[in-house]
Amino acid sequence: MSRADCPYDNAPMERFYNTFKNCFYYRFTFDSVEMLDKMTKQYINWYNYVRPHTHNKNLTPMELRFS
Repeated sequence: MSRADCPYDNAPMERFYNTFKNCFYYRFTFDSVEMLDKMTKQYINWYNYVRPHTHNKNLTPMELRFS
């Protein structure tokens, strides 16, 4: 969490939550908590290792981190 009265510290996480909800959570129906958990892990893996980000010069977060 960010410091009190400093919303800019949370900007990256807020952006991720927005993308997570709009690209994943609101598009699927989950039959169980286990299914939600499994699919969330798959989504985060895809987000970090497969999905290019325009902010990262069209690299994935892991490509940018290790380049």
